[in-house]
Amino acid sequence: MKNWIKLLIGLMTLGCTTQPKILSEREFTITYLDSLMQAYPSVKFEIVNYLTIVSTKNGKEGKHYLDNAYKEYKLDTKSLGEVIKRYVAVSADLYKEKKAIQTENIIPIIKPIDYLDELRLICKEKGEAKEPWIVYEKYNDELIVVFGEDTKNSIAYFTQEDFAKLNINKDTLLEYSIKNLRRILPNIEKIGEKNMYGLTAGGYLEASLILLPKLWTKENFDILGDIVVSIPNKDLIFITGTENTTELSKVREITENSYKMGNGPVSPYLFKWNGIFFERLK
Repeated sequence: MKNWIKLLIGLMTLGCTTQPKILSEREFTITYLDSLMQAYPSVKFEIVNYLTIVSTKNGKEGKHYLDNAYKEYKLDTKSLGEVIKRYVAVSADLYKEKKAIQTENIIPIIKPIDYLDELRLICKEKGEAKEPWIVYEKYNDELIVVFGEDTKNSIAYFTQEDFAKLNINKDTLLEYSIKNLRRILPNIEKIGEKNMYGLTAGGYLEASLILLPKLWTKENFDILGDIVVSIPNKDLIFITGTENTTELSKVREITENSYKMGNGPVSPYLFKWNGIFFERLK
């Protein structure tokens, strides 16, 4: 519910003149850098451009992209300290000694298909192979399923080399990870009224809910026509029906806005349940 309320408040207050001064990208990056340096004093950090910080430890280089943190901060400028503290804590996994993957914590994460292009660009910058190193499979024409380990602080995406060492068949990985997801998921909370709903599930697994077929029934959602969802961000999911004209228009508008300004963008499109999976609503 926290994410749902935060989004609506953010949308309503964008034009409010009483909002506290918003830090510029430069100011936010400098503030973030200071927190990183305090949290990880043995790591060398350097700002390469606004919203991008490079780290170096033991000869290995990493990058911190602050775009999502900055977007989340702008939704609620009073949340500066909380947002930076949370994102900096997630970085802890980058500087720990790599441990064996705990297979019972492997879960599926929904990402936009152009996420692969971002990874190819990163590979190119590092002089590595063009093929992304993550383990993934296609969901539909707009989305992919990326597999990662749910750690205490974040989702750790593992390489194809890492996966090859595990005793898991790639053909059964999705099914296996969904079983883990069901176990790890907190209680799923439905928000809203007849014809238009939202779901919350911990604040970082909402997009993955589209992988749970038993959830998508008329018994669970009082809507007209086929079930339609949107997942503009990793922590937001909206539901309505193909014949709920007014609500469909509202969901489309909210989706487009939250995709542009929200945290962890996934897709600006709407998707219709075809009984097996969600396909893009044309």
